[in-house]
Parts: sequence; C-alpha cells; structure tokens
Amino acid sequence: MFRFESPYFLIFLLLPLFLLFRRNSNMSAIKISSLHLFGEQKESKKLLILNLLNLLAYIVFVLSLARPQYGNKQKKINDSGRDLVVVVDTSGSMKALDFKIEGENTDRLSVVKQVLKKFVQKRQGDRISVISFGDYPVTLSPLTLDTSSLEDTVDEMEIGMAGESTAIGSALGLAIKRVKDIKAEDKIIILMTDGRSNSGDVSPLQMAGVAKELGIKIYTIGIGASDGKAPFVVNGFFGKRVVYQNLDLDDKTLIEISESTNGKYFNALDSDSLSGIYDDIDKLEKRESEMFSHIEYKDYYPEMILFFMSLIMMEFLLRITVIRVFP
Repeated sequence: MFRFESPYFLIFLLLPLFLLFRRNSNMSAIKISSLHLFGEQKESKKLLILNLLNLLAYIVFVLSLARPQYGNKQKKINDSGRDLVVVVDTSGSMKALDFKIEGENTDRLSVVKQVLKKFVQKRQGDRISVISFGDYPVTLSPLTLDTSSLEDTVDEMEIGMAGESTAIGSALGLAIKRVKDIKAEDKIIILMTDGRSNSGDVSPLQMAGVAKELGIKIYTIGIGASDGKAPFVVNGFFGKRVVYQNLDLDDKTLIEISESTNGKYFNALDSDSLSGIYDDIDKLEKRESEMFSHIEYKDYYPEMILFFMSLIMMEFLLRITVIRVFP
C-alpha cells in the first residue's frame, strides 16, 4: 500500500505551473528583425535542458517533503498468556531404533524432534522454552514467542548432549525454575522420557509436589513400551551391527507426576501415536489468541533527498562543463 505521510506539501507542485502561466501572460509577441537571432536557438536548447533538470529536482524535493511510503500488511498474534516448557530426554536410550519416519527405522529423538517442531508451529501466541536432559538438564531456549528460533533449537538437539543417564527430577526442577516467578495465566510443563530416573539429586515426585504447590501443570509422555527390548546400532569388531537391549520405562512414576499436578500421562509407541499425543495436548490447552493486522511502512524520504541532491549536482556539472551556460 502506497501513501504520502504529509500530502499537504504536494500543493507546491502547482507553483511551477503558476509561474509559467504568469510568465506567458506577460510576454509580448517577439518580432525577428535580423537573421543573427537564429544563432541564439542553440543557447535556448541548453537552457531548456538545465531548466528541465531544475524542474525535476524541484518536483523530487516536494515529493520528499510529502514523505512517500510503502507499507506491507502484517499479521500478529497476541500473547495467549501461557508459559510452556518442553523437557526432552536426550539420554543414550533415545538411540533406540523402534520408531519410523516414512517407513525407515529411526532413533526416538529424531521422531520427537519432528513432532515437536510441528507442535511449536501450532502454539503461536504461547511463550515456549526447551530443556534437554540426561545426567543433568540444559536450557536450550528460554521462554520465547519466536517459533522460528525454537524450531532451530529443536533441530540442534543431539543424543548424549547432556549425558547418558536420566535425571528426571533435576530436569523438572529446572523447568519449574523457568516459570515459577513469571506471571502467566497458565504454566505448563511437557516432559518426554523413555526411561527411569537414575541420576540427579532430587526425585521426580518431589518436584511434582513443588509444581503442584505453584500451580504448574505437568503433562508426561512415555516414549516406547514400558518393558521389552528395542534395537540399537552398536560398533563391533566387524563394524556396526544391530543388537536388542532391554528398556525400562517408569510409566508408574510418570502417571503419578501428571495426576498430582492435574496433567495427563500419554504413552507413545510409535511416531503416529506421538503426533496424536501432541494434538491431544493442543486441544486440552486450547488458547484464545487474538489475531490482528497492521501495516508497517517503509519511508522513502532519504532516497528521495539523495535523488534530489544528485539532480542538483548533475545540473551544476553540466552548467560548468558541457553546456557552459551561466546566469
């Protein structure tokens, strides 16, 4: 959308027309009494060029005073008032290849990352933080509305980046710390793990009690089956090979954590069920975010002034070099 911020300056565009009309009305008929006057036609053409440059410079100057602007329509979403912390297990057990993407066996973390990015895209208007944990928790992203940067953060998660063990209590403690002192209508933690807490200084249930006191709701997602074996790729003497190892998902504790904080427990056995779980959480925590439009304008005043100055410089250079006409 194009506009002039100060359109009243455009009235000055009529000034050259007024001066031209006044000049013509005062001119008398010119009678040529000798042929030598035809030699002055070349000088007249030179003056015409200079006058046109001056006129163009004047028009550009007036337009710059009127401040031409071009605007793009933008859509924004008001903050919904929710603070949401996603806590992702990146311990060694997430290497299990019992999930699939497009029919190909894939490690659990890759599937979690793919589904989590889609969930983040849906939650525009929420402030979201991402925490990775293994032996210890690491804040990968503070609470932010920037979904694009959150997707980049999720992409950068790697198995083992915070150690090989599973410190669920410590991870919940850090997540609670991120939101406990912030004024928000709803404070939510989503915990994803495929193991049993075997590291850290505090227990998961202790942290669940703290979350309950602070009014923080925790949704827990157990990745994989609660018992059984899962395939892993390991390096052997003859190269890489697939072995099956027992996994121990502590779904009982995860259920207690979620129920004690008015949350809910989900079990993801494959990529489709994990995607469905995030859809369910999205419905349970539906927010009413107001979308509004506005127009952001770019001001072309500086460019117009530069153009005006270049025309004045061009007229001056022509006057002292090529045309050589002086007042």
